[in-house]
Amino acid sequence: MFLLEDEAAGAVYYDHGVQKDFFQVLKDNQFNYVRVPSLVEPTRVFSRGDLEQNVKILAKRAKAANMGLLVDFFYSDN
Repeated sequence: MFLLEDEAAGAVYYDHGVQKDFFQVLKDNQFNYVRVPSLVEPTRVFSRGDLEQNVKILAKRAKAANMGLLVDFFYSDN
């Protein structure tokens, strides 16, 4: 989820001086999978209600880059 927060704050990513989508940078540098956490931190910018939507956004971007997807499920210990 941190990627979406960073991008919302204006972050952009470059590979050899060329601006690219972060997933494309990974793919171009031999990464085959991305790991997406499904965690909830109440202090983060994205709220609990956005969790499912954000995982879906990242999954679609991974698929568009022809990458595999690993979803990590984190449960609260409170």
